[in-house]
Amino acid sequence: MSRDPVAGTMLIAGALLGVVVMALHPTGQTLAEDFARQARAGRMVHGIAIASIPIVFLGLLGLWQRLGGTRLATAGLVAYAWAGVAVLSAAVMSGFVSTSLIARVMQADDEAAKGLYHGLAETSFLMNQGYAKVFFVASCAALLLFSAAILVTRRLAAAAGAAGAAIAALLLLLYGAGHLTMDVHGFGAMTIAQSLWFMGIGALLFRDAPAPGASRH
Repeated sequence: MSRDPVAGTMLIAGALLGVVVMALHPTGQTLAEDFARQARAGRMVHGIAIASIPIVFLGLLGLWQRLGGTRLATAGLVAYAWAGVAVLSAAVMSGFVSTSLIARVMQADDEAAKGLYHGLAETSFLMNQGYAKVFFVASCAALLLFSAAILVTRRLAAAAGAAGAAIAALLLLLYGAGHLTMDVHGFGAMTIAQSLWFMGIGALLFRDAPAPGASRH
């Protein structure tokens, strides 16, 4: 097996895009202050987020190949694919559906129409939160599974597997204890933590892999 710079580049690029998205993501306060400009920024930011999903997945596909396609690595890839569908849905709801509904609330001429669009916007927000929660848990599960595969196969540095497991476990613990919520700050903390691991794995994929000999776990 040889190094995979393409997959490494994909993981690093996708992780950096995730950090950029959270850095530029508008908050509720800024959205209210200048809706038209912030709505445009929101659509752009969520468009970038949507584009980053297949980039990260292609990088993880390279990681899956480096790990020999073991059962643990396959389970990790499936978990992240599930997470990708969820975060794609969350981004569409937040960046495109919610902003359009809020615009209609602001443009409505009568209270009945305003109330209708406001209710739909609230529903869109709740759907966004639901998709974000699925992404949170599924992406952490993917990190745990890939980390376990790294520790079992030893085709990447064991420290990378230990770090991924620790990051995912800590995120899940904080989320379960109620210390991480799916607002911009909580989601941003998760994104940064996972992105650091992705970038580290991406860098390792540039290095030559050891001779194959992994067990099918």
